[in-house]
Order: sequence, then C-alpha cells, then structure tokens
Amino acid sequence: MLSNFLSRKRTSLLVAVAHQLGFAFGGDDWTDASRAPQLDTPLFERGRDKAFRNIMTGSRAGLESSFFDYSHGRGRHSTHQTLATFSQDAWLPLFEIAPKNFMRKLGNVILHKDIHFESHPDFSSRFQLRSSEAEKVRALFTSGLLSYLEGLNPKMKWHVEGCGPTLVIYRQGKIVKPEEFVGFVEETAAIAKAFFTLSGLKTFRT
Repeated sequence: MLSNFLSRKRTSLLVAVAHQLGFAFGGDDWTDASRAPQLDTPLFERGRDKAFRNIMTGSRAGLESSFFDYSHGRGRHSTHQTLATFSQDAWLPLFEIAPKNFMRKLGNVILHKDIHFESHPDFSSRFQLRSSEAEKVRALFTSGLLSYLEGLNPKMKWHVEGCGPTLVIYRQGKIVKPEEFVGFVEETAAIAKAFFTLSGLKTFRT
C-alpha cells in the first residue's frame, strides 16, 4: 500500500513537472506512438519484467525527447532508473558507455569488444566503451566528442547508449526526484546536444 501511494504521489508531481516543461504526459505509454523512441540499445536487451512509467515527451535542444522511469528484473534483483532519450534524423551505430569501475556484464564479450582511444587516455581510463561496430564507433567518437565526455563530472557516473536514431542517457539505478527533474532534463539535453554536434555522425546519415 505504501509503495502504491508513493508511486501515485510521484506520478502526480511529475504531471506538474511535465506541464512546467511544456511536455505531454503519457503515463505508462506514449500519447503519440509516432513520437515513441526506438529503444534498441543494450539496456533494453537485459532483464525481464520490463516496465515504463511516467512517460513525458517533447522537444529539448532541438531534439525529439522522452523522459521516463524504466525498470527491469524481479524483486531484489530489479533495477529502476530514470531515462532520457533524444532522437534526430540520423543513424547511430550500436554502442554503450559505462563508468570504468561499473561491474556488470556489458553484452557479449566477443561481439561487443572494448574500444580504447590512445589519443584520449583519460576517456579510456574513466569509461568502458563497447560495440560490435568498432570501425563506425571510432569514426563517431571524434576528438572533440571524447574531450567533451572527459569533462563530464565523474561523480554523476553517466551511462550513454546509442542505436539507430536514438541516444539514451541515464544513471544506473537512479530515479530522479520530481524536484530535481528539470535539472535532469536540462543536463541530459546539454549532453545530447553536444554529442550530436561534436560526433562524426554525418558519416552515418541515411
């Protein structure tokens, strides 16, 4: 009962946040299916009993955007986090970035190899970047993008994933409080804008 009460209270507060941001609030589904992001990144391949909550959609930094709570797994083995997704008319190779010391199975070790950049040792020491499309990912991660990612606050432990038109940004196991949601939107939008601007994305336009 307490869990249900807190869940309803969170939803009520996030409805107000969505209105404040000028977003459409869809609850557990996208109000406009045509604006639903393509969620094919590694995060959505893991676990079971997947659930979406408190979905809001709109536009930030000139990008189609969605923000929502996402969980997968059961009981004590379940993971909950708030996600931000951004899309534009481009095509990203499949990749995932996680903090270097984050211990988890990042996909198939053979098919998704670690990618290192000798030109940016700080990036390679802080982040684990994996992909089955190493050549395309190396072209995507330009020197400017790598330098930008090196400058992110290490305490935030951002995860960044991409596939097709969608970029996903989140902090593993972190649910954003309603009073901190505006800041989360602005910070993730800034990361997404920098990513699309600094990357070698033009190579992969369809």
